[in-house]
Amino acid sequence: MKHWNIFRFTRGGVLRSPGRRVRALVLGVVGVSMLALAGCGAGPVSSASASHPSALNIAMYPQTDVTWWPPLIPANNCGTVTGGPGGGMWTYVPLLMMNSAAQIDYSQSIAQKVTYNKSGTVYVVHLNPKWHWSNGQPVTAQDAAYWFTLAKAASNTNAPIFYCYAGTGGVPTAYKSVQATSTYTLTITTTGPENPQWFIYNSIAQFIPLPKAQWDHSSNPTTELNWIKSISNSPTNSVYQVTDGAYLFKKAVTDQYYEFVANPNFDGSPKPQIKKVYYDYETSYSSIFAALKKGAVQYAPYDSTLWADRAQLTNDTILSTPQYGFYYALTDFEKNAQTVGPLFQNLAVRQAMQYGINQPAIIKDFYYGQATPTYAPVPRIASWYDKSLQNPYPFNLAKGKAVLEANGWHMVNGVMEKNGQQLKFQALLPTGAPVLLHIAEYEQAEWAKEGISVSLKTLSLDAFISIIGANPATAPKWAFAFGAEWFYIPDYFPSGDGLVSTNGGYNFDYYNNSTAPDPHMTALINKLTGPATLAQTRQAFYQYEHYAAHQLPMLYFPTPTALTAVSTSLGGMKSYNDLYSETNVQNLYWK
Repeated sequence: MKHWNIFRFTRGGVLRSPGRRVRALVLGVVGVSMLALAGCGAGPVSSASASHPSALNIAMYPQTDVTWWPPLIPANNCGTVTGGPGGGMWTYVPLLMMNSAAQIDYSQSIAQKVTYNKSGTVYVVHLNPKWHWSNGQPVTAQDAAYWFTLAKAASNTNAPIFYCYAGTGGVPTAYKSVQATSTYTLTITTTGPENPQWFIYNSIAQFIPLPKAQWDHSSNPTTELNWIKSISNSPTNSVYQVTDGAYLFKKAVTDQYYEFVANPNFDGSPKPQIKKVYYDYETSYSSIFAALKKGAVQYAPYDSTLWADRAQLTNDTILSTPQYGFYYALTDFEKNAQTVGPLFQNLAVRQAMQYGINQPAIIKDFYYGQATPTYAPVPRIASWYDKSLQNPYPFNLAKGKAVLEANGWHMVNGVMEKNGQQLKFQALLPTGAPVLLHIAEYEQAEWAKEGISVSLKTLSLDAFISIIGANPATAPKWAFAFGAEWFYIPDYFPSGDGLVSTNGGYNFDYYNNSTAPDPHMTALINKLTGPATLAQTRQAFYQYEHYAAHQLPMLYFPTPTALTAVSTSLGGMKSYNDLYSETNVQNLYWK
């Protein structure tokens, strides 16, 4: 999973809160300030002068460290490169692979179809028998069932490894049984009726068949997880040499590169044409820029702060790819939030602040046009997005001020007051992202014109996470936080059940909880996840989007596109799926 231009909430780190399992919280830092043009790691066989380099060099995100390898993503590494630098390069092929339209691509998936009964309680996954592990053994339903065995065991809060997506898509609590009913048939029975769209896209899509013969070392789940943990940062272990992916790990040089070679027994299509790939360690975006200019890397993340310099890269093209997610800011709904108490439970306050967010100016001045406005917690590129949805709170300081006055607030010495309480609070943001700081400072000035006094406090990333992601009963109090992104992986069906529902595992600001109940939001989400026809689901989705746009469970900010620099010598980008940060290098070739 990628790191983007501000910060993003993904599933990593540790979050403990009352009545919940341990959850994940990590923010990826990009947009860092320009550093010295040094520290670029490069694969040793790359040639800047060759028109067709003998190997593909891909720049990793700055200061990215790989500390975990497959087979199961733990919470502490969730939302990072977790398990390898290359997304689809290092991982196994999932049961269900998504295409750039966020739809299942069965031609690239281990499964060839999924069927289910009328009540939505039994799902049968039919595996495509063409797939084999690199040692020649077939990929079977037993291998898929073994993944669930690990995920279920790792969803226990006392497990040696806590599964990153525990609770997402009903894993494992919505499952009554998972059985390999034949060599290529996996039968899943749920504890109750489910919406097939939601269950297939958010639950079954998590399944990643694992070579059980290599990984299954113990009948005791705790012993098994401890063994996996012991080799989790040892990619040279022979167990990692059995994969169904397009590439095999070969070598790692600390703070320099990770080397992969094509899997000669890959059963997917197309077969990998580039036989050797290096993932290069980078210290900064400036080192990436320098490597691109020299031709030392041919594929790299590109920072928006360098947008004006892109013309210097005469041998590269900058691709701008919409993200399957959205950007937002957190408003603490807890009654014991710092200084302001239940302030943000007041819809009028949230409305005034949303009126004060100048999305067109942010897109133009901070993202150079490479962003889209955000009105609701559903990606604009999702098939479920209602294109008729208009911004209910377009930038209008006068309307924002009027909303406050209509709800009993009045200006006193430039700050709105009501019943002796000032509309004044502190906003937190992590250090290391100039774009985020500039946007925060800009909005600070805009909100002040409405009588909303916001002070800014920057914190180290660790300190920021320790406040936002901790148990509110014991953590330092906070009121507002800039710079979150929700990226819908592996919850490809963007129903919001983990994000804004009362007990959502990633409901970091505690919207819709006991201190700010919203039964209508819960009812709408239940319509999305419960049994329904496709038509009923779409209708419920549109209702949810419009309600969330007006209700403001979070404040919406423009969502930038993902920028990637690609060598003009590299072909295959039209068939390359970068929507979910997957590195499907087998689609690429030298022109």
